[in-house]
Amino acid sequence: MTRDAIRVISCQANADPLIEELTLEYLDKSDRVRLQIEALRELLGPDFRMKAYPAALHRGQLGVWGNARACVVARKHEKGGYQQMTEAEVTQVLADFKQHKRLFFE
Repeated sequence: MTRDAIRVISCQANADPLIEELTLEYLDKSDRVRLQIEALRELLGPDFRMKAYPAALHRGQLGVWGNARACVVARKHEKGGYQQMTEAEVTQVLADFKQHKRLFFE
């Protein structure tokens, strides 16, 4: 059994961002992306999509999974899904939300 604990930033359009820790357990690495998508559905509901981090903020290694009401930010995994962000990235994302929140919900 493999266990991943991945910190992500979640935000509602009308609230401050939160640091969430998603704990995922899987027997086979091929289940990793499917389980990550299920975890996102629990946070965002069924109607979300992945999009690039706002280009004006120059953080191409990050992705945004969301809809018009809520989003989750994490580091993109080269094989699909997401992975742990560094402490510096977490700090940057929180500052980006504070200054440019509307860009995440366009």
